[in-house]
Amino acid sequence: VYSPADQKYLSPGDKLITLVVSENSPGCSITKQYSKKLYVHQLPYVEFDYTPKPPIENTPFTFINKSKDAIKYQWNFGDGNTSSLFEPMHQYLKEAKFNVILTATNKFGCFDSYKLPVQPVITELLQIPNAFSPNGDGQNDVFYPKIFGIDNMNLKIFNRFGQLLFESYNPNFGWDGKFKGVPQPIDVYAYTLIVEYADGRKDSRKGSITLIR
Repeated sequence: VYSPADQKYLSPGDKLITLVVSENSPGCSITKQYSKKLYVHQLPYVEFDYTPKPPIENTPFTFINKSKDAIKYQWNFGDGNTSSLFEPMHQYLKEAKFNVILTATNKFGCFDSYKLPVQPVITELLQIPNAFSPNGDGQNDVFYPKIFGIDNMNLKIFNRFGQLLFESYNPNFGWDGKFKGVPQPIDVYAYTLIVEYADGRKDSRKGSITLIR
């Protein structure tokens, strides 16, 4: 039995598929054919753009979806991150040329892709405040380093007796001045900070932070 390779149609519409079977042997010659119609659906139209243009330092890109006749979207930002939102926003952590690919799928399961390069402008940032005031006024209530262009972080806070009060691996999760839910007194506390930049470089800092009310 011979099965032909998958057929790729370049235009939508009705297609007539015909199978011809022949038998040629001594004293016997038979030819039969079988036809069937199929309908080829149109691919979705896929296109997108982005803003800001030109890129702004340490600013995320917002992607503008111009696709049509699709119901599902898959974004690949080229740095290992993806999204299924219609118009996502994405922040890059290092400077490089990234190929962003959008794959759109219509209700028939047909899909197509569109690729566009982006080149973010990134300036690394590592700033550590020397005081904070967790008094609930909504200003400077949480201690955390201001960092950018960093993939990994480990922050530890100790009291003057060397007791570990707080630890975080998330730049957006800082110390609220409490230990096991109990507010800590006004004092000077020690911290250690280890960071890994997006390019693989590592840095470590040690210092003190003053808790005030």
